[in-house]
Amino acid sequence: MLTNKGQNSRILLTTPDYPPRLGGLSTFTLLVEKALKNLGLPYDLYHWKDIQDLKSAQLTKKYQHGIHIHFMGSYYLNDFCEKHINFIHGSEILFTSPKWYKKLFKFLFKKFFLRKLQSCKYNICISEFTLKKLEFAGLSIDYSRDFVFHNCIDFQNKKELSLVSLSDPVLKFICVARDVPHKNLSGAFDLCLKAAQTTGKPVELYCPKAFPEHPLVKTISLDKLSDEERDSLYQACHFNLLLSLDHSYKGFYEGFGLTVLEAGRFGTPSIVSSHGGLPEACHHGKTGWVLPLNPKNFSRFFQNLTEEEYLRIAKQCYNHTLQSHHSGHYDELIKGVLR
Repeated sequence: MLTNKGQNSRILLTTPDYPPRLGGLSTFTLLVEKALKNLGLPYDLYHWKDIQDLKSAQLTKKYQHGIHIHFMGSYYLNDFCEKHINFIHGSEILFTSPKWYKKLFKFLFKKFFLRKLQSCKYNICISEFTLKKLEFAGLSIDYSRDFVFHNCIDFQNKKELSLVSLSDPVLKFICVARDVPHKNLSGAFDLCLKAAQTTGKPVELYCPKAFPEHPLVKTISLDKLSDEERDSLYQACHFNLLLSLDHSYKGFYEGFGLTVLEAGRFGTPSIVSSHGGLPEACHHGKTGWVLPLNPKNFSRFFQNLTEEEYLRIAKQCYNHTLQSHHSGHYDELIKGVLR
């Protein structure tokens, strides 16, 4: 569906996800829109829901630039834009899927997709890990065209450092992730259990997955949570968890880990796995911790963590998120790639 956002627009922004649909790509699209508005650049928005939408698109003019939140926009809308700019997030460039018909489609068209990416003006990857995955898939990397720009996040009125203490009677963890295998919600529960056993404190885990009742770990559902309620929980929790696995062979991995930034807006540090782009989002020993996924490491971590180190990391997490991942950086990026 095409929406005219400005008069005489020379920019076409395309995306497969848009509010009210939730998700990382919807959020990302809104941030790119905000940058375009901040720069005073009129644009049209094409929201497509599937490949058929792209193939049947009937646009009435040709745009100078196409900015694509998913690279397939540049492939199927090639005739409607003179120059193409793609944002590359992660799993979409693995060219595989658990569903056989999608896997077959991606296999058959892989060389054509890669050829199109090589003809685009820019391919902007959200992590170094994603760029390397793209190269492994067969793209001939050109660093004047293909580069990394880490995710940013909108602070709005959330510039609030909110510190909690490890001396609190209850340790609180939050894991805002879909209940799918590669997000590894069971791993988050295992870490919380080790935290309770090691510290001798009860633990609360705010998580979408319903776990069996346990005397040491209380799981609290995140079902139908508003943005305001989620932010309040980020502020109240000691740690944000994102222990994703690399399921690239199935078509899934963590491109960057946006919840690390969501929590970082309030100074809530993250504990993440070493998979995907997570070590690029959470800098070990500086803004959070990257832990190997085994119980002994979990126990050792909580045995050695002091209040002084925790507060230092929490403050550094907040400062780094504000300085390096503020959504205002997208203004400069968009200005640069449209030159």
